[in-house]
Amino acid sequence: MSDACIQIRNLRFSYPQGPVILESVSMSVMQGDFVALIGPNGGGKTTLLKLMLGLLKPQQGSVEVLGLCPQRARARLGYVPQFSSHVHDFPITVHQLVAQGRLNKGPHNYWLTPEDKHVISQALEATDTQGLSKHPVSQLSGGQKQRVLVARALASQPDILLLDEPTAHVDNPSELQIFDLLAELNRQMTMLVVSHDLGVVSRYVNKAACVNRSLHWHPVDHLDASALQASYPYSIQNLNADQRAE
Repeated sequence: MSDACIQIRNLRFSYPQGPVILESVSMSVMQGDFVALIGPNGGGKTTLLKLMLGLLKPQQGSVEVLGLCPQRARARLGYVPQFSSHVHDFPITVHQLVAQGRLNKGPHNYWLTPEDKHVISQALEATDTQGLSKHPVSQLSGGQKQRVLVARALASQPDILLLDEPTAHVDNPSELQIFDLLAELNRQMTMLVVSHDLGVVSRYVNKAACVNRSLHWHPVDHLDASALQASYPYSIQNLNADQRAE
């Protein structure tokens, strides 16, 4: 029996009337893996996560998550999106935001069950944000906001955590703190993270997949500019420039 918790075979995807975004993509993610998805902007990394979540459907090939189709497995996945506008300007507290992670856990009628409250408390503690519980999210720093978004994902009690550039808008100390947190969480769950920062992710992940329409695996100890150049007609300088511009 395979230990793969995500299995993608010969996947092809394009948006309506648009170019092909992903083609002939196959990958296996094993239970307990910490996988980095790297590559240039527009290469298909976010689209690949959305296919795993069942938010998009491939035109060709198959996606299997935890032995199920993505739509049926979605409740067992945690997702930290690349950008969430209400995090910046919606009048909501940290506790209220993290509580959203319980919405897919059975029927809810405007109140939280004792189990919900316990799980939310655990998620806040795991991300060291319990002291921020009553704070408006709009008043948090970039690093604090990202930890709160991770807490929201943890509140759903996922088997797999998917993160789309969780450190794109934080300073270097906060970036390291977030990846330290993810490394600790990886003891309990499988993890995939989209990132541009090769220097940081290579310290933490055990696998790296370069995505630019196709997908190529790279050994983590060879995760550098020359590895990317072998896979893409795209310079590492441009890759880092894209990250700085975001």
